[in-house]
Amino acid sequence: MNLFKKMIQEGDQMCEELKEMLAPEIVEFKILLAKQNAQLADNAAKLADNAAQLADKDAEIEKLKKMLAEAGIEA
Repeated sequence: MNLFKKMIQEGDQMCEELKEMLAPEIVEFKILLAKQNAQLADNAAKLADNAAQLADKDAEIEKLKKMLAEAGIEA
């Protein structure tokens, strides 16, 4: 895969016939890469949302523990 990326980036060094022959594969590779990047971004957003929800729940737990302590109840 790294070799393929290098070939794409250094395309001016490849002969035109080879670029034409590989064009469908290059397009398919770029589409696949874009889909994977979108999926990774979506996963990162979901993880960030989950982390925010956990932080909210942790804050709520601490608030409840404080309320219990103020009421003289050991948690």
